[in-house]
Amino acid sequence: MRVRVAALLSVSALLLSASAASAADLTWQNWDDGNWYVSGMAGASFFNDQDNSGSSGPGLNFTTHPDTGYNVSGALGRYITSNIRVEGEIGYRRADVGLVTRGPTLQGGGNSQATSFMANAYYEFPLGRGWKPYIGGGIGFADVSYDHLTQAGSKLVDDDDIVFAYQGGGGIGYELDPRNTVFVDYRYFGTTDPSFRATNGTEVSSEFGSQNVSLGWRYKF
Repeated sequence: MRVRVAALLSVSALLLSASAASAADLTWQNWDDGNWYVSGMAGASFFNDQDNSGSSGPGLNFTTHPDTGYNVSGALGRYITSNIRVEGEIGYRRADVGLVTRGPTLQGGGNSQATSFMANAYYEFPLGRGWKPYIGGGIGFADVSYDHLTQAGSKLVDDDDIVFAYQGGGGIGYELDPRNTVFVDYRYFGTTDPSFRATNGTEVSSEFGSQNVSLGWRYKF
């Protein structure tokens, strides 16, 4: 967790430095039409194993092992300089729970998922000929849930919790024309620990994190 937070702080510091360095690029033309954009992306999500501990009783301690899942997201944003853009994003990621360890490791059921609402900032590095690598990060909140989680048919949790969320990563885009860009994106998405009500009424502390690789498209208008 400390490593992830440190990485996000480093990204934030870099973005602030880039903002100062690019302040001279701010002109009235930057605020003309053509700097707004919409974007969408979808891809694979690789959820971390999720350790869960109950407030009482050894039978409430278990670990879920999610299968490879998927993610989709959409965003509305604006370029505030030639290299810096900010956006609001809605995202969704989900993975089926393949195995559950509670004593023995047995077949699980149900899924783990998160719906997120994020404010993001990105810095692009124009390489010429349409190529633009970028780095960025964001903060917001997420509704994290276990949906009908079971182990060997025995129901464990079916609940959700709204928690603080963060993400950071980067990618590379290619401008097809002045308005259309396709891109490949990687990001780590995590949250503070959610709490769920187990089927026996006991509170369970969990965790959530995932690595996400996606293909996307961005349109400027």
